[in-house]
Amino acid sequence: MRVIAHRGASADAPENTIASFRLAGRQCADGIEGDFRLTADHRIVCLHDPSTRRTGDGTYSVERKRCRLDPRQIVVIAFNARLIRRLKKVLPEVKTLWLRKTPSSQNPVRLAEKWLRTLKAIRADGMDAAEGQAVCEPFMEVFHRASKEVHVWEWRRRRRPSGLRGSA
Repeated sequence: MRVIAHRGASADAPENTIASFRLAGRQCADGIEGDFRLTADHRIVCLHDPSTRRTGDGTYSVERKRCRLDPRQIVVIAFNARLIRRLKKVLPEVKTLWLRKTPSSQNPVRLAEKWLRTLKAIRADGMDAAEGQAVCEPFMEVFHRASKEVHVWEWRRRRRPSGLRGSA
């Protein structure tokens, strides 16, 4: 089992901040989860909400800072495919996962094949699939054959399928 710090060590430091991410490392988290947004001027910012009203002083401005993490320590998980495509152009060494909620009404293999085409187009390293009936062995096998990672939030079977990478 891996411990991923949600928005860093957000119980002990301001969420989505370098301080929170560093503290998560000192608290022995295996990784961090941060929220990133693409601004209207195409900048990537680390902020959960659309404004700084809840977490800041309400001025809605976001100061841009340089990140000194080794790119191999970063995994960006985003719903926004355009953000992933832009990030891969700028920082191709950063691992990216495209986050999608899996609908329960679609054929799992067809859905996986459709999403795999998008993954290849945006150069993402894999999927982060939220709960849904489509997350099953045939769904995951499509990504496995293409050497793409799949991380799931909910698994429909008790044991992890053999040979599949990612979280279950």
